[in-house]
Amino acid sequence: AYAWLCDVAQAQLCRHTWLVLGDGATFSDLKTSVDGNIAVGPGAQLDFTNGATFDGEILVDDSATVTGVTGGTVGDLDNDATTAIGLNASGIALDPTQTFGSITGASTITASAEDGIDVVSIDRLVLKNPGDVLTISGDADDFMIINIGSRIDLSGQSELILDGIPPQNIIINVNIGAFTRLAGQSLVIGPTVLAPMTEVELGGLTQLTGHLISGGVKGDASAIEDSRLHGNGAISNSTALGCSESQFYDNL
Repeated sequence: AYAWLCDVAQAQLCRHTWLVLGDGATFSDLKTSVDGNIAVGPGAQLDFTNGATFDGEILVDDSATVTGVTGGTVGDLDNDATTAIGLNASGIALDPTQTFGSITGASTITASAEDGIDVVSIDRLVLKNPGDVLTISGDADDFMIINIGSRIDLSGQSELILDGIPPQNIIINVNIGAFTRLAGQSLVIGPTVLAPMTEVELGGLTQLTGHLISGGVKGDASAIEDSRLHGNGAISNSTALGCSESQFYDNL
């Protein structure tokens, strides 16, 4: 786990200042407020005609399809896509310190690794009903990698609460092809979601205050603030992926 975090910290995932939709990714059917900068990579699709609003700068590759927004050009993102995909796969392969088959109701995951880096394996994380609260507990010096095997569905009245552990110290690492929906009515996602080979559905009144690295984004989220969304690409100025100003890896 320590080596994987160091790999993430040293990876070239910090070269761009943009939300990047890469190689065929989609960002569509949105009724979303996006406050930030976007780069639309080769072959990607971006649709802002369904009530979405955008405040920032946009760069658009010549081969991308963009509706409702104009822009210029972006550079080659392939190396960053390869890096993100490789880190995703190697993170899934880490030996877990805690294992859960399915979490379908109120639960608490507590950091407990002696070296301060927990690897938590969850096959299915499905929370929808009132009272379905996932609490992640730890200290400011704890780090947690949460590997999702086949499904993460935080919707309905579900909540994610962090108790003591900073959001930038958590990476939710989603396995290739795992169903991924973040659509709660009062859901706030602070940790980084690393899902470079998975389309992520946003909905409800979900607020993303961290970072999302995905193979595509669809749905209807109310607000995407202070975050960097990107599909098959890379970001800069992240508080969670080891950029120079980050505090995430100060203890590594």
